[in-house]
Amino acid sequence: GNLQMSRVLNPTSECERLTVDKPEEICEQLNLDGVIGANQEVSQSTLFYKTFVNSTGATAFTYHALTHPIYVRSSSIPRNFNLIFFTGQSWVLTDVMKSTSERKSQSMQEYMDNDPEFYSLLNSTIFFGSNVTLVTDSVINAANSHTPLGLRWFRIQGQDPRFPYNYPTADESRPVDIVVECATCNNSTNPCDYGCICRADQTCDCEVGGSGALCQQLPWGDTICDP
Repeated sequence: GNLQMSRVLNPTSECERLTVDKPEEICEQLNLDGVIGANQEVSQSTLFYKTFVNSTGATAFTYHALTHPIYVRSSSIPRNFNLIFFTGQSWVLTDVMKSTSERKSQSMQEYMDNDPEFYSLLNSTIFFGSNVTLVTDSVINAANSHTPLGLRWFRIQGQDPRFPYNYPTADESRPVDIVVECATCNNSTNPCDYGCICRADQTCDCEVGGSGALCQQLPWGDTICDP
């Protein structure tokens, strides 16, 4: 179904924020399809899974990212990870970020929930443009603050060190040809392509044709009958 949006007033601030009444309807996994660059570690068909940070109310209102889904690269560990998240103005894809935390046994979720270093990395990414590989244009539609689906991606504009606390902004003269799409299928809203089957676990069975998260890549022979 459609995302249901409501306004919630922060009792400690006059500002309002948008929340999603049914966050389970947000895509559980994203597939990033396309090559970022010859020297980038993120390449074709990379999966990111959705998570939410269990933060305190005070911290959550400091960072918009903590009241929205954060997508974590499926192979990420606290010492080596990529994120896709909403800064409050746009969505960003980070370069590989490396943790130096001494809490070596913690999981990625524990690191995001509890380690002060994670908030420090968020701060430098959001306010100084550190670690940002790509950024979308500014988000105007409130629904797009909860999903990066359908947005265009760009290289980041150079940050002027005289003006910190500028959100990373898109250099619209340098678009990047990647597609971020939902990697989990749904027969009514996000079906598998080429007549393939959506399994009960929301993954596509691409046996009859196509490849990729949604069998969206043309199968061999392109399914077209040549004369």
